[in-house]
Amino acid sequence: MRLFGFFLVVFLLLSALRVVPVIGAVFQYPLVGVFLAAAIVSVVAARTGSEVVKSRKQAAELRRLEAVSTPHNRGKLGRLLEMGGRAKEAIEPLEEAIAGEPEVVEWHYRLGRAQFALSNFAAAIKTLQHAAELNEEYAYGDVLLSLAEAQRRGRQSPAALETLERYETLNGPTPESAYRRGQNHSAQKDRDQARAAFDEVASLAASLAAYQRKTGRSWAAKALFARLFS
Repeated sequence: MRLFGFFLVVFLLLSALRVVPVIGAVFQYPLVGVFLAAAIVSVVAARTGSEVVKSRKQAAELRRLEAVSTPHNRGKLGRLLEMGGRAKEAIEPLEEAIAGEPEVVEWHYRLGRAQFALSNFAAAIKTLQHAAELNEEYAYGDVLLSLAEAQRRGRQSPAALETLERYETLNGPTPESAYRRGQNHSAQKDRDQARAAFDEVASLAASLAAYQRKTGRSWAAKALFARLFS
C-alpha cells in the first residue's frame, strides 16, 4: 500500500512538473522524468520523516523534564524550548532555574536570548551582561555577540562596540563580529568606519577553515548588501 502511495505521488508530481516553464521539458522524457520525480519525492519523504522523528524525541524529552521539577531540569527544559524557537514558554522555567542555580551561566544566557527573541531588549541586555560576568567566553564567545546585538537593538551602539571590541580581544575578529561592528558604526552615521568593517567581512570569511566557509559566505553576502546602504 505504501509503495502504491509512493508511485501515486511520483506520477502526480511528474504531471505537475511537466507543465512548468523551462524545466518542464526535462520531465517530458519518461524514464528521466520518473527518475527525477521519484528522487524528489524520496528526498522530501526522508526529510519529513527525520523531522517527525526529531519532533517526537523532543516531545518525549519535554515530558521527561517536566516530570521532575528541579532547578536543573527547569533549566534544561527552558534551554530546549529556547532552542526550539519557543521563547515565550522558555522564560518561566529559565527564571526558576536561575533562582535555584544562579551560578549556572547557561540559564542566564538562554534567558537573555529568549528575552531578545521577544524584543525585550532592556531585559536581554541586563541578563546577558550578567551571563558575561559569569563567563564572557561562554558558548565560544557568543554570550558577548548576543549581548552586543541586544545593545544595538536597544539603541546602545557605543556600548555594543565596546562589547564587540572585548569579544575580538578574546577571540579575534570574525565575519560576524566585523559585520556587527559595521552595523553599529552605521547606526552612529559613521559611514567610513561602517564601510571599512563591512569590507573586512569578506577577507575574514575567505580565511576561515573549510567547514566554516558556508557561514562565512553568508556574513559576507549580508555585509555586501549592507555596504550598499551604509
